[in-house]
Formats: sequence, structure tokens, C-alpha cells
Amino acid sequence: MNRSMLVTFRPLALLLVLALTANLVAAQDYQFELPFFNHLQAGMHEQDVFVAQGDAVYRATADTPVAAALYASAEPVAHNPADPADVGPYPMGAHLGFTLADWLAASGDLTVACEAGSARVDVAFDALVPAATYTLWFSYIVMPPTVPFSVIDLPLGAVDGSQNAFATDARGHAEVSITLEACPLLSQGPLATMIAISYHSDGQTHGFSPGAFGQNSHVQLMAFLPSHAELAAVASRPLMSAATGLYFP
Repeated sequence: MNRSMLVTFRPLALLLVLALTANLVAAQDYQFELPFFNHLQAGMHEQDVFVAQGDAVYRATADTPVAAALYASAEPVAHNPADPADVGPYPMGAHLGFTLADWLAASGDLTVACEAGSARVDVAFDALVPAATYTLWFSYIVMPPTVPFSVIDLPLGAVDGSQNAFATDARGHAEVSITLEACPLLSQGPLATMIAISYHSDGQTHGFSPGAFGQNSHVQLMAFLPSHAELAAVASRPLMSAATGLYFP
């Protein structure tokens, strides 16, 4: 099988896994609270913000000085967290108006409560981009991440994206609550589920699409959902995600 065929089949395989998993997971109440984290905290390069070198931009990495000014790309850049060599160059877009230190200062907490088949998702954030437009996304990811990256991003809430937008205040603070008609699918096996936020440097939301990653859509924080087994273990020891290796409080 050649590479082009693999690129085509991987997303199809992910969809098949999703369909099978959704049918196999029994309805089960749960509740948890998790911190959000950024790409660098997860051991990846920042995927959607860049630093300038000459006439081009490169992904911000753990070695990038935190005082570096951040830029968008002039065209969409596909996420590729599994390939540490994929840092650029990319065509230079607009200066975003803040530094890597500002970007990494953002923090947040996620609470999900599933009861009787429906759920409430509460998020709170600090030190996001002030007076800015953001959206919330629910993502399905094959773990460990593949090259090319296999992911499906859906708006959190209504599928048309009418529920997932929010705005930050002048300090970059925001609190959002969304009621879901069905409980979010938890991570299991090779399929990880995640809630993430994307900053929109164009000030616009894009309906059911996250927008153009790197160009006008910039994922800043994320939280991987645990598995049912991890939730059962949390009472006796710190909870570590098998998908990410990150500890939950």
C-alpha cells in the first residue's frame, strides 16, 4: 500500500473506531475536574503560533525564548504533533500582538458531569488573550499520534457551532457552561478524547469548522478526558492518563 493510500485510509479507520466505540461504551454516570494544559506542557511543539526567522515563521518550541513575539502563518498549517522535525518554515502572517510568555501564561479548569445520559461542561480560564474570540472543541484522536495526524474536531455542543463560542474580558478571563444532550465519550484504548480551545486571531468564528489552523485559528489549551478505568482509580491514587502520561489532580 503506498503512502497516499495510507493518508486516505487513516481518517476512515478513525471513523470506524469511533463508530464501534460509541456502540460499545455502556451508559455510565461520571464526574471529574481537570486542568487544561498547553502543547509545550504535553511535550509537543506549539502547533499554531510561530516565531519569525528572516522572512518566514517557525513553530514555537521548548527552546524558543519566552520573550519572542508570536506570529500567525500566512496560510493554513496542518497539525503534526507527532513529528518533532516539523517546525517550518512557513510563510509569515500577521504579528499576533503578544509574546510566547503571554501565550503560555494561560490556564484553565474543566469540569464534566454526566448524569442520566446528558452532561454539563463547565470551563474557566485566566490569562487568555484579552478581549478576544475563542471557541471550544471536542476532538477524537488516535493515540499515539500518527503522521499524518489523525483527528476529528467537532464543536462542543451544537454541531453547527452555535454554542461553542465565547469572549474573554479585558484580563483574559472567561467562564462558560454548556449543557450537552449526550455525555461526552471518554478515552478508551487507542482512541483519546479531548476538549480544547482555539483563539481566533481574525475575531471570527467559523461555524462547524475550527478555521484555518495557524492562520486564524490557534489552539491554546487542551484537556484529555480520562477513561472509565482511570476515573475508577482516582480515589486511591493520582490519576494519570494512559493517552498522554499527564497526571490529573
